[in-house]
Amino acid sequence: MTMEDIAMKYDGYQVGIVIKSLRIQRNLTKEALAAELGISESTIKKYENGERALSITNLFKIIDYFKVDANTILNVAESKKETSIDSRLELMDCSRKAYFQKIFNEMLDNAEMLVS
Repeated sequence: MTMEDIAMKYDGYQVGIVIKSLRIQRNLTKEALAAELGISESTIKKYENGERALSITNLFKIIDYFKVDANTILNVAESKKETSIDSRLELMDCSRKAYFQKIFNEMLDNAEMLVS
């Protein structure tokens, strides 16, 4: 499966359901969650309604705030485990795996700087 295949399977509606569910579990309004994440209430509303795709920056903010992994937010089911980041890394040889881990760690570092 290529990255294009995975990208095409992004389901904004399902992502929105997950975000809304996590927000409600914490008894947060859209306004309160937006303030916590440093993004607009309108953006939260669009995410929850599946009207807008998550940016990588906001994905990391949501992951960090709710203490969940990307597979949870992106609604990657166990049956789709072969598309999860961890399972795909496991299939790579050591040097390629190290390369992608380095890139991912750099992305996380950059996201942390944006959130801070």
